[in-house]
Amino acid sequence: MNNENRKFIPYKLLPKRNIIKAAKEIKKINKTNLEDFVIDEFRNYFRNEVQNEPLSFSIKTATLRGISNAVILVHFNKYPLGIYNGFEIDGQARILKKSQNGDVLHLPVIYLTPDKRSTPHERSTTLKHEKIHICQYLQDHAFPLTPDQRDLFLSKTLEDAKEYLLSNADRDAAIDFIINSICYKTWMEVEANYHTEKSMDDFELIKQIYRSSNPILTLHLMIENMNWKVTEMDKAAKTFKAFCNTMQSEIKWVNNLVHSNTSDSLHDLIIKTHHEIVAEAEFSV
Repeated sequence: MNNENRKFIPYKLLPKRNIIKAAKEIKKINKTNLEDFVIDEFRNYFRNEVQNEPLSFSIKTATLRGISNAVILVHFNKYPLGIYNGFEIDGQARILKKSQNGDVLHLPVIYLTPDKRSTPHERSTTLKHEKIHICQYLQDHAFPLTPDQRDLFLSKTLEDAKEYLLSNADRDAAIDFIINSICYKTWMEVEANYHTEKSMDDFELIKQIYRSSNPILTLHLMIENMNWKVTEMDKAAKTFKAFCNTMQSEIKWVNNLVHSNTSDSLHDLIIKTHHEIVAEAEFSV
């Protein structure tokens, strides 16, 4: 199957021209402004979550899929955030837009935070995981996001994007974006975790995928936050189920992963995993 007919393009099939273009964009960046830019973008994204004291970090470029200097790595020497959304962030992949000399540069950036609990292998896994996300972002499309939705997904948190659409578009646009973003995030974490968490058995892998993407919890929070109507909730449920079914039918290893967890449906497995994780959290309190 060629990429034009795929809804889910494997990260390994990212066209090399897209990576070469990213490397050329990085080469154009004014090095004297790079540090301030990437840190300002980090602060703008997480806003009040960023620690008040000066951030300690180092910056270098790295190889992506065999292409040198195709991604910018920002290593924080000290954890830069509060406990964001109740958990610590090991890494974050972004595509940053920067205007320079009349051009708009698209810069792949990975932010990596220190974690004293992690082993060198785990830190290496985090970097590989985030590089997969960069490859996903550099694909020619991001099913089921529209091009405009994709730009919002890459530039804002879900909450900030929702507020932006409510102010500049309408409620339907905000809800469509939330639903499609939850679907896309699920695919992102299914693929990235599958290719990096090789030491996990399939049962634990599904849990890791769920914790990384949190589709049901995220949807519940947005429903509560916006007081969704029954018709809007029904649309979200049907869209997410159809998305999961399409992923399972198109990707053989996803289907195999589902069946190895004694389930016939990726959607049903995600719902089951959600309930198990919620029950575990309640039991541990």
